[in-house]
Amino acid sequence: MLTMFDVYISAEKKVSGGVDWYGILGVIPLADEGTVKKQCRELALMLYPNKNKSTGADGTFKFVSEAWSLLSDKSKYLLNVSH
Repeated sequence: MLTMFDVYISAEKKVSGGVDWYGILGVIPLADEGTVKKQCRELALMLYPNKNKSTGADGTFKFVSEAWSLLSDKSKYLLNVSH
């Protein structure tokens, strides 16, 4: 339950006017790709809506999925940060 709150709180924080995608995953911006991927997988397994029936799990899962989508593709991330 605490993890879901952490994700929602991080999603509200803004970094350079945009969403703090690293904060949503709970990693530092200098984290290597392996660390980011590992954390994303752990959160996705914990928050997967079919396994986690808690209210809000589906929303946090979407944030984690979007964070991974952006952070795993540097061109998407750079486009998102520049806006």
